[in-house]
Amino acid sequence: MPPGGNISFDATLAGAEVPGPKRASLKVVAEGAPRVLEIRVRAEVSDAVRAVPMAIQPPPNGPAEGRIVIESLDRQPFSVLSSDRRTPSFIGFDPRRFHPESTYVIRTDLGELAPEMLPALWLIETDRADCPVIAVRVREPSKVVPSVLRLPEYVLSLGAFRPGETREIELLSNEPMEPDPQVRGGDPIALRVVGGEQAGRRWRLRMQATAPAQATGAFLTEVEVQVGDRVQRLPAYGTVRGEPAPDASAAAQR
Repeated sequence: MPPGGNISFDATLAGAEVPGPKRASLKVVAEGAPRVLEIRVRAEVSDAVRAVPMAIQPPPNGPAEGRIVIESLDRQPFSVLSSDRRTPSFIGFDPRRFHPESTYVIRTDLGELAPEMLPALWLIETDRADCPVIAVRVREPSKVVPSVLRLPEYVLSLGAFRPGETREIELLSNEPMEPDPQVRGGDPIALRVVGGEQAGRRWRLRMQATAPAQATGAFLTEVEVQVGDRVQRLPAYGTVRGEPAPDASAAAQR
């Protein structure tokens, strides 16, 4: 390349497994250049509906009462079904009087809870099929998950289930999860390991997940993944709602 010239190249940034900011750096080495050029990259990983902020700070370092803005990126109206698994406390909106909107402000209150009673995630449930549950992190030190296994994310999104539905979910790892990985917990979702394989530079652990026959709404639970003598705890979340799955209805009739 001549002095003062330019060159173009493509770079790809892999998104995180859960919504939130994503930061990376790209280092460019040119022959004869006196130093390495570092390009910093920042992006946001988001579902069709996002929460601002994506993390809230409880007392004493944060306010007892706060607010979260919930907005659809495509500006389509939607409904908020629950906030922290309870009836949402809206600011400036009354669902009994107004039609659904594309943006809401929801009140949060963490002041009356002892640290050990705080949720690891503040869950916001919507009626959007492409974003049934939004998880906002609660920055409480006692809720920090120690990293035992090398995972890209230390939270597990189980998504939306119909009552009685069984489907496969996966957990990605930056190291092989063998031999004989085991999974425990997950109530109200029943989990069991069904397999695993290499997925590019990562390992994919496949699990079968079955929802209860009765709808429960949004849930926050804990899952333990054991590989050898190492046990990794993970907060897991999702929702169970809607009509029973066809196979569940048939099983109930039998």
